[in-house]
Amino acid sequence: MVLPLGIIENRSDDDVHLAWEVILDLSDGEKTLAAYTAYVDAHAGRVLKILDNIQRLYRQVYDCNTYPATCAMDLYRAQYNYWFGRSEPNPMRGPHPIPGIFYGSNDVDILFTLLGESHQYWVAIFNRNGANGQGGLGTGRPGEVPVDKTRGLVHIDDQCPGCMGFSHTGKVQFGIGWMAPDVVGHEYAHGVTYWNFRDVNNYPIGSIYAGQTGSLNENYSSLCGEALEEVIVGSCDWHANTGTTHLTLNMADPPSYIDRYTGFSYPDRTFYSTYYCGDGDNGGNHINSGVPCKGAYLMSMGGEFNGCNIQPIGFDAVQRVFYRAWTTYLTRTVTFNEAVTGLQQACMDLYPDSRASVTAALQAVEMDQAGRCDTAAVEQAPACAVHSAGIVSCDSVGYVGGDILVNGIGGYAGRVATLYLRPHQDSTAIWSAITDTIHTTAIIESNGTFSAVLLPADTGRFDIVADENSDGFYQPWADTVLTVHVLNGTVQNLVAQFVQPASIRLTWRSFSGAASYAVEADSTAEFLAPAVLATVADTSYTDSVSVALHGRVFYRVRAVSE
Repeated sequence: MVLPLGIIENRSDDDVHLAWEVILDLSDGEKTLAAYTAYVDAHAGRVLKILDNIQRLYRQVYDCNTYPATCAMDLYRAQYNYWFGRSEPNPMRGPHPIPGIFYGSNDVDILFTLLGESHQYWVAIFNRNGANGQGGLGTGRPGEVPVDKTRGLVHIDDQCPGCMGFSHTGKVQFGIGWMAPDVVGHEYAHGVTYWNFRDVNNYPIGSIYAGQTGSLNENYSSLCGEALEEVIVGSCDWHANTGTTHLTLNMADPPSYIDRYTGFSYPDRTFYSTYYCGDGDNGGNHINSGVPCKGAYLMSMGGEFNGCNIQPIGFDAVQRVFYRAWTTYLTRTVTFNEAVTGLQQACMDLYPDSRASVTAALQAVEMDQAGRCDTAAVEQAPACAVHSAGIVSCDSVGYVGGDILVNGIGGYAGRVATLYLRPHQDSTAIWSAITDTIHTTAIIESNGTFSAVLLPADTGRFDIVADENSDGFYQPWADTVLTVHVLNGTVQNLVAQFVQPASIRLTWRSFSGAASYAVEADSTAEFLAPAVLATVADTSYTDSVSVALHGRVFYRVRAVSE
């Protein structure tokens, strides 16, 4: 390259060299310990300049249990021979020495390390120099944390038992038991979101922390927490608070987690029964974050949900799409509906071929719909919803002890459908649980077809419910319900063919092991008063018979072994 050495060293612009640019990295496994760029004169072979590629940060971790003082940094107490709190470039402090709930805690050192990892994550992935882009987390407002400082507090349980959070003054703070990569990454990311919006004095003002905007804020922090966990641990498990003593949000299955504010399970779509419409927790900031969290999970990992088949785009792409949306398209008062547009555009900017996947994930969690808080709104079929099993069909009549064959064509290869046989219902409520003791599963073949067999045990009207996405719940846009009459008797592929107005010809597959059998007919579906049309005594060779109707009109015919 042509190296303008004079400009780099703030001298003149005429000291220019033809040089080799050499990147030097010193790593311990996945962790970068040092990184430099060296410029070597291409003619003389001498080193012209070495630049440090790691953007440094100034960390300040306060210990809020220093008895009798609180929240101190680099405070030495002789009676414990211990330094409380830690700042750059001081060494590790070791276990907390004061008897009580904090005794033996290494939270000061752990937070110090995790703040450094958080900083490096934003530098490495987004070339962002800390949450504020100025080297730290601080706001720079008078009386608040300077912009070049990254400040954290630990052992704050006397002020806020069991809690953690990000403060608008430019610091993160944690109670006991919260030290984990995804927790610190979550809270640090709140600082990133906070700095995305600034006032006329260039001070951060953040997005509105309420309603759907607040839920999107919480969702983004949860996503960033998983990103930091992936960097440090090597993978993310989509569970918030992994490794802590606290309950965790499962982003892959939000309803499995109970919200600590409302006592309700987190929703995974906007029409979910526990989607929060009250004013607690600033309008459900945390609980309703389950919706976009599920959307982010589906984008990354793919899968079936709410009738939609989502192709994965991978975690790296997801974190970049969300970051671009937050820094380019989302506003301080963004709603779920508006976020759909912003995320779609961000995806188009970065990964245009993945737009369909991002769109399907957001439609599946119904972020493009009005949601249940709009009392006039009705849940609609997601635009991406399909019948994964294709067109499902079966015979309308079955027999006790006989097979009911269910077929499908035009399905998605590799998908699994679950087939249930249940007593007939006049209607099936959306998202009602599908349960019955008789069920089976079918894997869609490579040609889009499947065949499955159900064995009825009783007579009557039954529904065959094809749960085409195997989620255990009924959605009319994703599942199929067929009604079948189950009759008493054994059918052996009996076929009736009218050969003339006064008679009918019956053919069948011969019974196995039956000495004789009768051919019956009835004018009702249930065969309550069957009429015998013919009796066949020798089953070894006879497989058809013609009988006179004598003016009768029959609803159905069957063959019954004697």
